[in-house]
Parts: sequence; structure tokens; C-alpha cells
Amino acid sequence: MQLYFFKNNIFLFSGNYFFYFLVLGVYFPYFPLYCHYAGFSENQIGMITALKTFSAILFPLAWAWLADRFNIHHNIFLLCHFLAAFLWCFFFFTESFVMMMLIMFIYGLFHSPIIGFTEAFTVGFLGGKKSGYGNIRLWGSVGFILAVWGCGIALDFLSPVIVLWLVFSGSIAGAWLAVYTPVKKKTAARIYKKDIIRLFSGNSILFLLITFIMLMSHGVYYGFFSIHLSKAGFSGSFIGFVWAVASIAEIFVMIGSRYLFYYFSLKNLILFSFAAAVLRWCLLAFSIDPVVIIFSQILHAVTYGIFHMTTILYMDLLVDSGVKTIGQTVLNASSYGLGLMVGYLVGGMGFAVLGSDMFLISAGMAFSGGVLAMGLHSLKIHSSQSSAR
Repeated sequence: MQLYFFKNNIFLFSGNYFFYFLVLGVYFPYFPLYCHYAGFSENQIGMITALKTFSAILFPLAWAWLADRFNIHHNIFLLCHFLAAFLWCFFFFTESFVMMMLIMFIYGLFHSPIIGFTEAFTVGFLGGKKSGYGNIRLWGSVGFILAVWGCGIALDFLSPVIVLWLVFSGSIAGAWLAVYTPVKKKTAARIYKKDIIRLFSGNSILFLLITFIMLMSHGVYYGFFSIHLSKAGFSGSFIGFVWAVASIAEIFVMIGSRYLFYYFSLKNLILFSFAAAVLRWCLLAFSIDPVVIIFSQILHAVTYGIFHMTTILYMDLLVDSGVKTIGQTVLNASSYGLGLMVGYLVGGMGFAVLGSDMFLISAGMAFSGGVLAMGLHSLKIHSSQSSAR
């Protein structure tokens, strides 16, 4: 009975990742392309997409503080899910730049906290079996693959508005599943000033800085990779295929994540991720050969897959149990919030002028992040919590 309960919960947690990343699998590659088809410039696309990430900087922290302080994690989780799905509907009714900016900002207020809560719930559910995180998280990659490949094929035959419909449908499905997702019961936590200070000092602040830099280097990729391929003459089917290749590659490292975390320190995995990012962005800067593009996408297994899993677990070691949700939310804010926002803005301005050479700027960002990451404390998830601090 206990084994069935555990497996049933794994299905629910895996489903949360599946639908969340299915939505991102449509949003990241194709919403900028949708805006491009609608006539927006690269600068305007950069500003629209940056607004969503801007709202992921501070507001998720407020949601996380409320959840940890008053023990209302599941209530806030559901509120954000359902309001995000509702607010997305407004994109169907406008192509005004100002209105798109406004909708995206408000949508981001509710969509951005979802992943931080999901990460905290999942790591809490796993307890002492945190090395099994990759086996749950890989279902997010499966959802992403289905989305990027399916939407790419659909765009060869259907109107770009299909992008809006697919995001909405995935959001509704994710909200429905969130209703049944169990959350570990705990008493309302008192959040101590020393815990917050530790989260923003010493090794912790260096860690947040390098996550910011890594995602900033991804801004050109997430915002303009599809546009780059479209301008080079590639079809929607090929664009969807290469995005799918990236997620297929990351699934393999997630399946083998137990061995990665057993044999390598989290610091070494972070350094390896930065090295792969430098190579990846250089390849995209110098070549539009399909084979080179596909190989660069395989490197996504490292620059996203390994880096993402490693930073989630690194943050879990940095914070006490009472501020786990805040810790994961701060991590998401520094990387997918502030990092991607700056990356989108710089990418929008740079891509309009430099084109694919902008990927060289991304490579420089990744190189600087790798240099800084050399100063991180070396942690392994099999070490005790006390040695992590």
C-alpha cells in the first residue's frame, strides 16, 4: 500500500513538470515567433518577453514568504495556476504592443511562482532520496519535447494563433493536476532574519550570481533561436525537431542523474555546464549547418539539464527547512527571472544589430560565469546538511 502511494505521488509530481514544461515548450520557441509573425521588431519582442521574466524577480518572493509564513503553500499554488491560465486568454484579443506588455506583466505575476513551488514540493516529497529528482523532472522534458515538435509541425499548416491555444490548453491541464498534488503538512514556519541573511551572503550570493549569468547567456537562445533559424530558411518542422533534440538529450542525463550526483560534486557539475555553454554558443555564432545546430542542441543536456538539476539541489543544501520554498524561489528569481530578463533585453538589442554574432556575446557571458563558479564551495548531496553550510 505504501509503495503504491509513493508511486501515485510520483505520477502527480511528474505530471506537474510535464504540463509546466509543455507550456514552456510552446512559449519559449514559438511565442517570440508568434510576435515576429504579428509584425513586432526584435527590440519589441525582447521587451515583451523580458516583462514576464521581470515579474519573476520580486513577486514570487512575496508569494513564497506568504506560503512559508502562514503554511498556505497549496492554496497559493492553485491560485497562481488558475489565474495564469485565465490571464493568458487576453492575448487572443489584442496585437497592440502596449496591451501585450501589460498582459505579459500581469500574467508573469502569477505564472512565475509556479515552478519554485513545484521544485520545493518535489524536493520535500523525496526527503532523503533527493538523487531521484532527475527521474521525476525528466517528465518535464517529455512534455517540452511533445510541445516543441508538435507545435513546429502545426505551424507549417496552421495559423500562428495555434501558439496561444496550446499554451492555454496546457495551462488548464496543469491547473487541474495541481488540485490533486499532495503537499507535505508542516506547521507555519517562523522565518528568522539570520536565515535570510545567510541566503544573501558569502557562498550563497556567489551561487545566485552565477545562476544569473548562466541564464543571461541563454537569453539570445530562448528569445531569438527560432527567429534565427526561420530567417536562415529552415521550416517550422525543422525548428520543432531541433528544439525536441535538446530536450531528448537532457532526458538521458536526468535518467543517469543518480550516478552524476554520486560521483561528482555539485561544483564540478556547475563548472562543466559553463564550459559546455561556451562551446554551444560559439557553435551557433559560427555555423548554420544543420549538423552543427543539432550538435549544439545536444549540449542542452549539459547547459540546461545538468545545470538545472545541480542548482536545485545546491540551493536545497544552502537553506534550512523553514525557508525551502523561499530558497527555491530566490534561485528561480535570480536565474529565470533577472537572468533571463537581462538576457532578453540585451539579446533583443544585440540581435537586431549583430544577428548570429550575438551568440558570441552569450559565450563571453558563460565564460565569465565559469570563472566565478570556481570560487563556489564544493558540495555533494550525500554529504550531511551541516557540511553544506
